[in-house]
Amino acid sequence: GPTTTGGFLLQLYAGAHISRSTPTTVPPLYSTWFGYYLDIDEKLVKELIPKARELGVKNFAVDDGWQSLTDGETWGYGDWVVSRKRFPGGLKPLAELARSNGMGFGLWSAPIMVQDTSGVITDHPEWLIKRTDGTKMALWGNSSAMCYSGDYAKRFNDWLVNTARDLKLASVKVDGGLYVDGCIAPNHGHPVGHSEAVQIETFKDLVKRLRKASP
Repeated sequence: GPTTTGGFLLQLYAGAHISRSTPTTVPPLYSTWFGYYLDIDEKLVKELIPKARELGVKNFAVDDGWQSLTDGETWGYGDWVVSRKRFPGGLKPLAELARSNGMGFGLWSAPIMVQDTSGVITDHPEWLIKRTDGTKMALWGNSSAMCYSGDYAKRFNDWLVNTARDLKLASVKVDGGLYVDGCIAPNHGHPVGHSEAVQIETFKDLVKRLRKASP
C-alpha cells in the first residue's frame, strides 16, 4: 500500500504500545518554537519562564536554537553542543529555574539531522543513510540524514540519556524524522535495504532508557 498508510499505522502502534500519554494526562506545555523559532537565547528563556508559569504551563521546553556544532559557536545539527554564544551559562540553570517556578523542563533534538560541517559527519560519513542511487537524503535546514541504527544511534542515544539525567528532563521532543527504510549500508546493523524495523527497536530502547534516567 501507499507509504502514508504505513505512516498512519506506525502512529497507531506508537500510541497503543509506546506512548503513555493521552489528551488528559499531558500537562500544559510551552515550546519556544512557537513565537520565536530559532531566535532564542539565555536572556529570552529567563524572561519566558515566569510568564509561562503565570499562564499555567507545567512543562517548559527549549526548542531548536539552543545547539551548536563542536566549536560551540556555529548553529547547526548533529553535534548537540550547547551554544556558548546564545546560552553562555548552559542549560542546567534554566532547567533549575523552570523547576523553581513549578514546571518541568524539556529539550528539543533531531536524532538523524546532521549538518555537512558537523563534527559527527566529518568523523563518520559512513553513518549517513546510503541510498541505491548514491545520493544523501536531504532534510530540513540544509541538513542530511544519518541512519538511526548501529554505532550512530548508540552515540546519539547515549548523549540524550546522559543529557536527560543531567538536566532532569521532564520531556524530550524528537524531531526531523526518525525512521527511514531502504538504507543499503552493510555496516549499520540492519539488513541491507531494510532499515526501518531496526530503527523502531532502537527508538523503543531509547524510550526505556530515558524513562529510567529521568522518570
